[in-house]
Amino acid sequence: MENLLLVLVPGFILVMVVIGFAGAAEERRARRMDRRLVDLEVKINALLSHHGVPLPEPEFDAVRTLALRGRKAAAVLLYRAQTDADPKEALWEVNRLSAR
Repeated sequence: MENLLLVLVPGFILVMVVIGFAGAAEERRARRMDRRLVDLEVKINALLSHHGVPLPEPEFDAVRTLALRGRKAAAVLLYRAQTDADPKEALWEVNRLSAR
């Protein structure tokens, strides 16, 4: 029994370390991909702007209606459901939509 524990415990620790490194590597790769995507979006927007192509603004009529009726919390929740935005970004966008 003691020999079995001497084999299993270090093996378990090794497996946990490998899983931890794999998770950290995946997280770094995801952050790097996010940065690249943002960089590409900025470049595309600059090209469109340079050539005079108007950027269409997405319509959020239901979100705007809720915000104008004073139901900002519901508007934020709806905006987040439609866009997967974080709460801070959603609140900023709802405020922007209701100011028009």
